[in-house]
Amino acid sequence: MREGAWRKTAGLLALATAAWLMAGVLDLKTTLEVTAWNGRIQWMVGSTTISAQAEISGIDSIAITAQAGMHPTGGGILEAITPEGTVNHWRLPGRFSFPRGPTKAVGDWWVDEAAPTATVFSTPADLGSEFTLRGTITGRHHQHLILTLGGAPGISCAFRRGLLNNDLLILDDQGHVLASGSLDPQPLGRLGAAMATVLHAIAGGALLLALWSIISRFGNNKNEGAPPVPTAIFVTAVILLALIGAGLAVWTAVDIFDNLPHLPDEVVYLLQGRWLLSGHLTGVEPPCSDHFAVPLTYVRGGRWIGHYPPAWPLFLAPGIAIGAPWLAPALLRIPHILLIALLGLRLGGRWTALAAAAAALASPLALLLFGSRMPHAGSATLLLAAILLCLPPPRQTTRWRWVGAGIAFGLAFGMRPLTAVAVALPIGLFHLGETLAGRRRWRDGLWLIFGGLTTSLPILLANDAITGSPWTFPYALAEGSMYSLRHAAFGIRNLDTLVASLGPVVHGWGWPWLGGSVSLALPFAFVAVLFLSRQSTREDQLLAAVAVAVVLAHLGTRATGLHGFGPRYLFVPCGITWVLTARGAQILAAKEKRTWPTAAVLLGLLILSTTAAIPARLSLYRGYNDVSTDMTEAASALPECSLVLFPEDNWRGWAEASPWLGMDTDHTVPLYAADLGETLGLEWCYPDRDMYRWDNGTMIPIFDADNEIP
Repeated sequence: MREGAWRKTAGLLALATAAWLMAGVLDLKTTLEVTAWNGRIQWMVGSTTISAQAEISGIDSIAITAQAGMHPTGGGILEAITPEGTVNHWRLPGRFSFPRGPTKAVGDWWVDEAAPTATVFSTPADLGSEFTLRGTITGRHHQHLILTLGGAPGISCAFRRGLLNNDLLILDDQGHVLASGSLDPQPLGRLGAAMATVLHAIAGGALLLALWSIISRFGNNKNEGAPPVPTAIFVTAVILLALIGAGLAVWTAVDIFDNLPHLPDEVVYLLQGRWLLSGHLTGVEPPCSDHFAVPLTYVRGGRWIGHYPPAWPLFLAPGIAIGAPWLAPALLRIPHILLIALLGLRLGGRWTALAAAAAALASPLALLLFGSRMPHAGSATLLLAAILLCLPPPRQTTRWRWVGAGIAFGLAFGMRPLTAVAVALPIGLFHLGETLAGRRRWRDGLWLIFGGLTTSLPILLANDAITGSPWTFPYALAEGSMYSLRHAAFGIRNLDTLVASLGPVVHGWGWPWLGGSVSLALPFAFVAVLFLSRQSTREDQLLAAVAVAVVLAHLGTRATGLHGFGPRYLFVPCGITWVLTARGAQILAAKEKRTWPTAAVLLGLLILSTTAAIPARLSLYRGYNDVSTDMTEAASALPECSLVLFPEDNWRGWAEASPWLGMDTDHTVPLYAADLGETLGLEWCYPDRDMYRWDNGTMIPIFDADNEIP
């Protein structure tokens, strides 16, 4: 290897090492402090403190219990100080170890509840009744990490930080909560943790480039790239991938999700779709409406209003009409994969297109979203179409291409307004720059705006009809501000959480065999290759800017969306990641015979192993969010004209009843309502319906339409 080549390889290895070490410095760390004095316990996690009355006669042991997850957890030095001046030090394991369990963590809050739990540290400790205990915990965990202080009596302090939940608790030795609180967002620390995720990807990309630099020095010197893909094979392969993707979406919806929604949002979309089928934007306030307080719906002036804009319910409506509400998301999987392939073709050629489409097919997050009723599948497909239509060769386009891009933006705006605006901003700035440089025509921008107006104006008119203002979406009916700059501190925390959570689900590479920091760095390493090699094009940079814009757009919200299938707010950046990953693999192939087979084998193994794990991985989502068919199966044996009450505090009843929700005028199907205790009002509102109470898996008769049941 020439001296210059060695210098380049050494530089890349140095960059990988430096980035990895810096990531370790910036990555999420949580300082802990427990103080016992004068019959009280004070528990400090980061900058948040809670306290409780607790009479402790003496502590004689310390133990830490934690749960396995996708994100490695560990500790530093644990230090105890007593009033007598005694100081004890214990070194916690740098990485906690856990036994093998029946469920391997996947990075989802609900699935990972079944991951193995273990005591990861235990030691005798004579601390007495007054002491201060300090330590540091590294990493992120979905479930509580519990610091147990054994004694007479004992006390436990717990916290969760870094993912969906960020809270802290003090518990007595019987497990009763004595005090609780929500952790402060600590934006500076979370910015550093987000940068650590990026640095891990940079380290992975630099290492890949260094390894490929070495590989390229061996073998022959023929400048021969990968063999071309014949047109017929390319077209057949892409269409096959798209059809397989649609089939997997149907399987997920019907077999994994039991043809039921598993999130409150999905219930509302189905209800809004039924209203649209009846020719109305909203429903009519039902009799005894207190019993029909479906989450994320509002009764205003005799109208029953859904939380969301009407565009996505309109897409769902045809499937709802034929009893297959999963139809639209599943069929959208076909154009979604085709668009990913076309973007790959536009940016890198046929091999890049195939790699991007295959990565999209195997993504766990994509499989779950296209199998659900959530709008992210629809908005992401439309926005990918808009991006592709806005990337034509200079001056080689027609007005209809720009009109089509605008229409796609407008429809996406009616599904996910914030995401659509976030994507449109960098695309618009790019188009303006191209126009000023003479590579685009001014009228192209006008046609783009015209197309956007044709589909966004109906959404604004719908807003006006629902809320009284075209600029006010139904979201505004919720209590509290949904989006505000005042949420910036929490938005920064969310940014870190969402980006960190994206790694396990954007590709799903290595599950269940790989774990730890390597598996979290690898998903974005190929993207880093593209930019570290300085071979990215303006189009590559535009796609990256779009992804960053979508991430930053959510700084104004306190929500993360992680309670449903993963970081779904970042599903558009997922599509961009698949394309840029394929572009990074193309850079590693280097158009030389000696490196492209290695790049193809590595990427192929990652994608194929993930594809092989799809059945096992998605099977973990059966009964997701504790939604099941038990209640509706029991109701199927009831008389047609019946009314079933389920516990008021169980929103899952609405999800399980969703196939019949909004069909209360049809006396051939059961009516479902929340149980508020008193039933006289319902008996008056629905005198012709037999009434039953669903209680602990049993259907109990409580009212007969002909003869009241005592």
